[in-house]
Amino acid sequence: MSTDLLSNDLGPIFSQGLPAPVVGAMAENASLFLAYREFQDLIRRVNHQPLSQKPSLPQLALAAAGAGGITSFLLFVQSSP
Repeated sequence: MSTDLLSNDLGPIFSQGLPAPVVGAMAENASLFLAYREFQDLIRRVNHQPLSQKPSLPQLALAAAGAGGITSFLLFVQSSP
């Protein structure tokens, strides 16, 4: 990324745009949904199910718990000094 691009095109976005808590919330949601999808795929592979098959409710609950754990760990690491 060149300095000209940053100062001309992206500079106003970063200087006047989104406040830091909104950017943190965006990162939190992105990590949560990425981990949720990856846990669903992992559970399907472990159970030898095709990736096109819809997971059962207990499998979804396990994927959600895993994604929540990963996200809370990432937030703890991000917020610790």
